[in-house]
Amino acid sequence: MKGGAGFLTAFEVVQTILGFGSFTIALIGLCYKIFKNDVKK
Repeated sequence: MKGGAGFLTAFEVVQTILGFGSFTIALIGLCYKIFKNDVKK
């Protein structure tokens, strides 16, 4: 492994970003649903 230890490969960085992105989207979607339901009441 070149570049020294502790340096993420491009693939690992992409995986992390995608994982975090889907988590964020799910969280926003959940907040949106709750907010929409509260407004209707």
